[in-house]
Amino acid sequence: MIGHGCSVCPKRGGQLRCYGTVPRITRIKGGIVRWIKIRRLVCVACGVTHRELPHDLLPYKHYGATIIEGFLSGELTSFDIDYEDYPCETTVKQWTSARAKQLL
Repeated sequence: MIGHGCSVCPKRGGQLRCYGTVPRITRIKGGIVRWIKIRRLVCVACGVTHRELPHDLLPYKHYGATIIEGFLSGELTSFDIDYEDYPCETTVKQWTSARAKQLL
């Protein structure tokens, strides 16, 4: 996964060219679900495929980065009106565990 606007392969430093798009579901404030298109890029030097993520998404996560950070910092809870229908306690525990293992 690479950041939006990157044009150099993080593995080999080769030029990246667009290889198409893939759909990705995201969940934002208020329980709104939206589908976005994520660009797939391929390195011309090593052939590795990368996905270009927007700044507000984390790799392999459906919830936005601000929501995850809010729950991990304690600023948001499942009792907040805008967040009462998601995420579940199990998801928050997984985020906490991943943070403890320095994966987030």
